[in-house]
Amino acid sequence: MTTASTPLSDRERLFVAEHVLSGKQTEAFIKAGYSARSASSNAVRMMEKESVRAAIDRERAVIRQRHTKTADDLIAEHTRLGFTGMSRFMRISDDGAPVIDLKDCTPADLDLLAEVTVESYQEGSRDESRRIKRIKIKPCDRYHALDTLAEHLGLCKGPSPDTTNPLTNLLKDIQERGSTLPVRVDGPLGSRKKPWKQ
Repeated sequence: MTTASTPLSDRERLFVAEHVLSGKQTEAFIKAGYSARSASSNAVRMMEKESVRAAIDRERAVIRQRHTKTADDLIAEHTRLGFTGMSRFMRISDDGAPVIDLKDCTPADLDLLAEVTVESYQEGSRDESRRIKRIKIKPCDRYHALDTLAEHLGLCKGPSPDTTNPLTNLLKDIQERGSTLPVRVDGPLGSRKKPWKQ
């Protein structure tokens, strides 16, 4: 039986490093140089060693000291990503057309965008041509953020494929049918809402 102060072998130190990196004990066991045969059960036995668990805890404590972000910070960021609608990035013109509007976005708002594409081209004949600028925006993946929050809150057990996760299926169904989202129609502080099909 090992204690927290029992020295680790070279392979055990590798296991600790790989486990801290990935959080996957079987994968860490194999990458540390142990046999893949019965790796799952042997990795469980490795994690039962008090010296190994203590070393993993020490490594994680060192990482936490290097980084100021906490679990609450991560949950807050997933919440921000998951509950951000298109109203931060667009308005509705007088004729009812959606218009991308980023001028009032803060840097924190712009961090919610995964991609911005700008296309510029001429349209029409030479005498009557006009310059067209088309802007496309792609927000960060809300589904992943919401799935992570749902898992944290115990609404689903463990990571699930999109096809079996009820929250993801519900959100995709809402998106396909269209949903009512808050959309700015009176400038950045407008409060009226109109239905907008995503």
